[in-house]
Amino acid sequence: MEHSYRILFYDWAKSLLPEECVISFFVVDLPIFWSIDFEIIVDSEKRVLSPDTVTNSKTGHFLKLWIATAKHHARHHENATQEIERLYRKMFGTQGGKGGSTGRLRSILEVIGQDAPKEYSSLLEECERFQRKIEQAGGP
Repeated sequence: MEHSYRILFYDWAKSLLPEECVISFFVVDLPIFWSIDFEIIVDSEKRVLSPDTVTNSKTGHFLKLWIATAKHHARHHENATQEIERLYRKMFGTQGGKGGSTGRLRSILEVIGQDAPKEYSSLLEECERFQRKIEQAGGP
């Protein structure tokens, strides 16, 4: 991918290893919901990757999860509240937080923004615009 595109970051779906390899690539200057996913079904005799051997960028991983979770929340996906709670617990090590689901999404995005490299600024600005749309739409 890096030979053909300017990749901002990529993230492994470690929970699927070693049976499947899924890698999500975020390309520089593409909208936040435009990621490229590669899914590879691995031959059971040739499984060389495991969750322990693959590393993710913490910031990129949380940003990918925030994008997917915010999209599900905005679309009123039936499990969105649980997804937000799970992501919030991963970020803060605790449950809850003020402001309901929308407030938790804001808190998560703020922490991601604090830890993100400078090259993420354009993507984070787009996430912030999406967060404001969610807030303007109201809801929990």
